[in-house]
Amino acid sequence: MLAAVYIAGAAGLFANLLTSRGNATEPTSLTFLALWSVMLCLPIMRLPSLLILRRSGAVPILLMGLIGYLLLSSIWSTDPIKALTYSGVVAMNFLFATSLVGTLGAAGAIRLAGYVTIWLTIAGLALGLLSVPTAVYLDVHDRQNFLGISPLRGLSNHKITAAIYASYGALASLTLLRKWRWPAFSACVAMVVMAGSSTGLMALSVCLIFFCAFSITPARPTVRWGITAATVTSLMIGATIGSSFLFQALGRDPTLTGRTVLWEIGLRVWAERPFVGWGYVGFMDSARLRDFLNDYRSMANYDAPHFHSSYIQLLVEGGVPLLLGYLTLGLATLAQAFRFSIERPREGAFIAITITSILLLNFVSNTALRYNDFSSLFLMITVIALAEANRRSAVKEKAPGSQLGQQRLIARAEGPA
Repeated sequence: MLAAVYIAGAAGLFANLLTSRGNATEPTSLTFLALWSVMLCLPIMRLPSLLILRRSGAVPILLMGLIGYLLLSSIWSTDPIKALTYSGVVAMNFLFATSLVGTLGAAGAIRLAGYVTIWLTIAGLALGLLSVPTAVYLDVHDRQNFLGISPLRGLSNHKITAAIYASYGALASLTLLRKWRWPAFSACVAMVVMAGSSTGLMALSVCLIFFCAFSITPARPTVRWGITAATVTSLMIGATIGSSFLFQALGRDPTLTGRTVLWEIGLRVWAERPFVGWGYVGFMDSARLRDFLNDYRSMANYDAPHFHSSYIQLLVEGGVPLLLGYLTLGLATLAQAFRFSIERPREGAFIAITITSILLLNFVSNTALRYNDFSSLFLMITVIALAEANRRSAVKEKAPGSQLGQQRLIARAEGPA
């Protein structure tokens, strides 16, 4: 139960209920900070389960290296205390993911993460339809959702994240549920529509396209890689050719509500420190960022929380090493997910499609290695879960009762040729 609450907190539940929804400059609720402090102690309470990190393989080691790099970046950060604090939260999230897999097992941890997205989405949609204030999104641009009414954010901290997590909930409904699959799926799709986020609609489309493609093809890694490459290429070509039509249909301007301007600013910021970046998180509150923003009339009075692109954000915060390390981590995890789907088709399909969606959405949203974000936590859970699944498979193969174990015993008995 506490593990589910922790995951829900990463998806924005605490921020939704315990912080101001109308004024981002107001101080963070002390209750919010106290609750998160308690939740971050959960991994420490389950220290024995952390032993699964032994012989965990190269991918978890890479993830630990990236987290260590975030911690190290506090040395050259514009705000060392903030960088160290929030990178420490990322480290605690990693320990939580490890303890979760150590307690529930690989498949159990993946299922719990999927179930939380479903529960949060359904509860948030219900509260939104009842016009509960905390579930309704206050849009500073006074935009409406796809139905022409006020957008919802459910139990998340923003309508974009609400729609993205609802998309993952829709995928979890199709892959992990049986009895209540279609009612849960319908509720998740309804939440995407009610949130009115183009990014969320993109996430839902990606999830459904890959789900249909994986459902009608063999679960072989080479086939999955081919489908992924072909689908991503087709999506990118289609988005490029039909961008004008898409903007008009979704009621969005060509700058994607200022995102393209932020991307340009972010690349300029990165160009000043291309190799190590400006340190984790701290730069976004610095006076130096204000200097960059003032160069653009549309951004002169805007307080940018991030650059609305994970890959640009990684470049700004950690330079080229952090971006390359994250891309390697994502692709390596995807490769393991494809292999895992042979043994566990339902959980394997869920994590493979979700990781693919995360890697694609990273171009237009900030969801990579964040300290309080479901997508970041899910990637950690997946990395540890797949490493544990691989370790257990290797143990089974070496066991005397397995087919491979029997072959080895016979070879030993026969001796050298």
